[in-house]
Amino acid sequence: MNSELYSPPQLAGAWALPNEIVFEVAKLASAHSQSDYRSWLLLSREWYQAVRLVCLRNVPIHLFSSHAADNFHTLLETYPHIASFVHHLWITSSTKAELSIARACTNLVSLACQSPILASIASMPTFEHTSLRELTIMTIWSPWEKVMLAPHADQLCSQITHLRHFEGLPPDFPSNELTSLKHLSFASFIYRDFIAKHVARLGDMETLQTIVATTSWQRTSAAVGPQELAKGLQGIDKRLRVVHCDRGFSELGAWVDRSRLGKCLWTVARPDDIVAVGPPKDGSGVCSPPRAHN
Repeated sequence: MNSELYSPPQLAGAWALPNEIVFEVAKLASAHSQSDYRSWLLLSREWYQAVRLVCLRNVPIHLFSSHAADNFHTLLETYPHIASFVHHLWITSSTKAELSIARACTNLVSLACQSPILASIASMPTFEHTSLRELTIMTIWSPWEKVMLAPHADQLCSQITHLRHFEGLPPDFPSNELTSLKHLSFASFIYRDFIAKHVARLGDMETLQTIVATTSWQRTSAAVGPQELAKGLQGIDKRLRVVHCDRGFSELGAWVDRSRLGKCLWTVARPDDIVAVGPPKDGSGVCSPPRAHN
């Protein structure tokens, strides 16, 4: 049964709301977490049939263990059509099951993964991940080397608009191929020269609008204080922003926030200022209300 066409009578029940509004509420809740999505499915059999696939597009699916990946892989093998409804995927390794999952989910919009996953996607006989726009790369050493050897590497790179690197900007960063990149973020030490050296490599990227370097304070004589570092960020590059990650900052939380178009590293960052982010009080994501350090 096509869940998008399925409209059981008065899903809202006592709410007495049109089904269209209830669907929007369900989508927003599903974008919050996998557990919220699961809660909606458990309301009743009618709810399950109505929102199972419609809301799956909004769910930030994160597979943290090989067991979870194997279970999700089995699900996709049993119901292959489900893969086309997966738009946001976080996978931490590159097992056979995870490679298969990433290749099957051809309608991905955002993906967080290790570089072998990207290389696999870009090596498919036909490049099918044409909706993929946002990447979070977990690989630390030479993450792009094998990716750029894949036959569809140029096409993959040319459509990416948002990119987050867990670590600093790698030596093999393909600046010439990332022709649509608008927003870049990478982890950095709190040394002005270190940040400037990385940013200097991005001067020719005309489409790039925002560069966010994320830091954590190191109490050493070589590390500048936050107030000093905040002064003159625009002198390094007008696109540069620095965000301090408080204790408890979560890469997953930042990715989930971005997948639901909430506050994210690029939206909270400010020019000539340093903003601190961390776990919010309500536990809903990662980008709590910004706190300026200068």
